Amino acid sequence: MDEARCEAKCHGKLAVENLRVEFGDNTILQDVSFAVEDKEFLSILGPSGCGKTTILRVLLGLLKPTQGKIYKDGINITAFPPAKRKMGIVFQNYALFENMTVLNNVQYALKFDQEKKKDAYKIAVDLIHRVGLKEHMHKRPYKLSGGQQQRVAIARTLATSPDVILLDEPMSALDAEMRLSLRSEIKGLQKEFGSTMIYITHDQEEALAMSDRIMVLEKGVIQQIGTPMEIIDKPANTYVKSFVQENMRLKIDSLAQFFNKL
Repeated sequence: MDEARCEAKCHGKLAVENLRVEFGDNTILQDVSFAVEDKEFLSILGPSGCGKTTILRVLLGLLKPTQGKIYKDGINITAFPPAKRKMGIVFQNYALFENMTVLNNVQYALKFDQEKKKDAYKIAVDLIHRVGLKEHMHKRPYKLSGGQQQRVAIARTLATSPDVILLDEPMSALDAEMRLSLRSEIKGLQKEFGSTMIYITHDQEEALAMSDRIMVLEKGVIQQIGTPMEIIDKPANTYVKSFVQENMRLKIDSLAQFFNKL
């Protein structure tokens, strides 16, 4: 291992080394290596089927890699079960309990945490207030908008105080106005809680607006990792350049059609 990667492994919040995932003859991830710093917001950007969600599943411990290692705070957690990884997940479809109130959904996250269980009510109420849902605390999810449901899901994840929060395309089901609002709220919560976040998305504009750095993934291979300005101004290859430009063009066309209808 070279010195730079050792440095990342020893001092980064999270580091992935030579990750490979195969299903039969299909290679889903090919020797993926990257590091995430403490309190960093890293987006993994790419089209459907490029391996984004596979990385997420491996990080959470839901999928065993064919090869490779995962380090958190310098400790090899590759063989750790999900419960011992101190990572939280915010799902695309919210994954809330429809028969529970907002308060009970957030409290439920602490049901199996012996240290926090006794303070579950206080922790849940505080988080519900902080995500702006005080007036909706005793409502069930179906009474809320999509953006409000996603805020409940975020509060539930924050309740467990995870070291790393993974967000799996959390805004894909929301309309444009809600996405813009929630985008700002997620960034605000990240700064408030000092969270390290890994954000899965196929939306290039979303990644550029929210991220400290962006990983562009294609067919299980990292094409580039860089700041938003580096991705725009210094694309590593023709794929990154065309992917970014094509997404920008589609976004501009979509906005033009929207305003033409007004």
